[in-house]
Amino acid sequence: MKRAWRTDQVEISQHEAGLYVFKFNSEGEKQRVLDNGHWLFSNHLVILKPWTPNTPLHCYDFTTCAFWVQVFGLPLEMCTKSLIGKAVRHVGRVLDIKIENKDGTTLRAGRARVEIRLQEPLKTGKLIRLEGKNIWLDFCYERLSHYCYSCGKLGHYAMYCKDFPFDEEKMEGKDKMYYGQWLGAEVREHSPFWLTFYETQDKQEEAAEIIPETPQPSIQLIPIDHQRNSQNKEIMETIAK
Repeated sequence: MKRAWRTDQVEISQHEAGLYVFKFNSEGEKQRVLDNGHWLFSNHLVILKPWTPNTPLHCYDFTTCAFWVQVFGLPLEMCTKSLIGKAVRHVGRVLDIKIENKDGTTLRAGRARVEIRLQEPLKTGKLIRLEGKNIWLDFCYERLSHYCYSCGKLGHYAMYCKDFPFDEEKMEGKDKMYYGQWLGAEVREHSPFWLTFYETQDKQEEAAEIIPETPQPSIQLIPIDHQRNSQNKEIMETIAK
């Protein structure tokens, strides 16, 4: 961690399994590390909480952690802090928002620092409605630690998942998985929901040009049978400009 933090001015002591205390020589160094988190050690999530006077170690809350979440898919003229904040508010408590340059060189609308509840599945994206048009937004998490491709929770792999048994056949076809490596921002891949949504849109528009009077089938956003996840129940939300 000293190498990651670029400082030797810190003392590290272990108090029990998985619980460490870091003592910095200055308030400025401590705040710099906190502001630039979260952090990973061997791809494991390191959750840092600032020292609180007169608080026993067992009373600190390590059930939440702040992540930078990248948002992809908003129109250039609608890349505002207000819209991004509304789009990611179901991910967790929004702490900060940064807007990308509106030069059209990237599909990334911006980044939001969000405090995530670690006991809940990661949110893969969101379907919104802007001025009468449906738009799918992809979410990608920076410095994403190891997590389960089966239940979507951080801290374990799919083969050790207690919520949903490991299914090797499903893991082989990533386009049929609800979770996958695309949630990591460094991977730079779109989710299967993005691909399914916009491929379906293109096919509908092409069919409408040929036979405009033919009713179009409904859009299937989730290309798998993973309806057990609760976030599917409220995947549609209207966001006013």
